Amino acid sequence: MNNDDEEPVRLVLHELGHEAIGTNPIHRSELFNHDWSDIFSKFFIKMKRNNIKKKVPFSLNFDHVASIQVSGVVDVRISYSCHCIIALEAPYFHCFDLTTHQKLFSFSSAATYFSYFDIERNYDGVSNDALVYTSVYGIFKHDLTKIMKCQNANDKIWIREEYNDSACGIACSSHVDHVSKNVIFVAIDPEPYIAVLMASTGELLYKIDQLYLKPSGFCGIAVNDTQTELFIAQASECMQKIKRHSQQVNQWTFQCLFGKGSVKKVYGLTIDHASHHIIVCDRSSHGVGVFTEDGVFVKRFGSFGTGPNEFKNPTGICLDEQTGLLYIVDVNNDRIQIFK
Repeated sequence: MNNDDEEPVRLVLHELGHEAIGTNPIHRSELFNHDWSDIFSKFFIKMKRNNIKKKVPFSLNFDHVASIQVSGVVDVRISYSCHCIIALEAPYFHCFDLTTHQKLFSFSSAATYFSYFDIERNYDGVSNDALVYTSVYGIFKHDLTKIMKCQNANDKIWIREEYNDSACGIACSSHVDHVSKNVIFVAIDPEPYIAVLMASTGELLYKIDQLYLKPSGFCGIAVNDTQTELFIAQASECMQKIKRHSQQVNQWTFQCLFGKGSVKKVYGLTIDHASHHIIVCDRSSHGVGVFTEDGVFVKRFGSFGTGPNEFKNPTGICLDEQTGLLYIVDVNNDRIQIFK
């Protein structure tokens, strides 16, 4: 067969994201006329979900990789969409490149030394992250990509002023397949209770208050990736686990208290979703503790000092689940230590 006599085959690939559909009027018209826009949108989101990288667990070896010097830093988080490390040194947020650790920029906010913050991943369904933080003026939510472009936090998605000076921990739970399922858990003192907010608006969905909670002791909260387990750090009772068993989203039950005798004063915690470990900052003992998700003690690491494996009052912690690197805020040494 003579291939030269055949007609060439032409393959045309189209980006089916919201931006591509929205910027081409011809394609947009054709899609809506055939009622295909919803199909393409669901297909696009499903493909994004299937392409999510496998989560890498922290090794528990605590091999020191690097330190980032940040004067006055109190907490840290990772944004994958912006490829940056975000450190809070109230009232400023500092952004560092996730790979090189070079400082990108800083921006001022309404945050204080006692503020908590978290990253809502893929808050808009097209892979953009949002910054959510507590303040004496309320709870604020910002588009992190817009902040990086403008380098200021004046443009807010929303603010909930009713939670001024009462929030003592915040955790965002995101689902890449349906934006409306995104919720924000806020630990409220001194009543105490957990406020569950609709992430898109900040409106209160329900409260979790029928639990073993004690006032004036919240110092962090974390939620697992299925939105069924909450871990709450309390200075007086170390940590507690609560779980949602039924299909009713507002039905939570107390599971256990853990940490007493293994750590002294928890201040900040993170969940390793790959290994199912809970890793906490032990401020009084100047180190970190590791537990199973059922509260069984696994390991303790760190001691008082200024060396690469030593701490002075660690207060913040987060895990890069794409690399398995653990970031620990070493507050009185003015640095973020990174371990693998």
